[in-house]
Amino acid sequence: MKKHMEQKTLTPTDVAEYFGIGLQTAYKIMKGNDFPSFRVGSQMRVTSEAFEACIKKQQYRTSSAEE
Repeated sequence: MKKHMEQKTLTPTDVAEYFGIGLQTAYKIMKGNDFPSFRVGSQMRVTSEAFEACIKKQQYRTSSAEE
């Protein structure tokens, strides 16, 4: 996944590989309101910076809820 994080944008395939989930599930996540994705024509993308920030935010929410 390190090579993906060096990219400026990530595809649904990259997101699926990172999470170890199916491609359709990655599309569903990326279409969600809490995920900072955007479209380039008909293709979905997320910037690597926004992806990292989203993951950190989710980790923070999860750890805060456990306390």
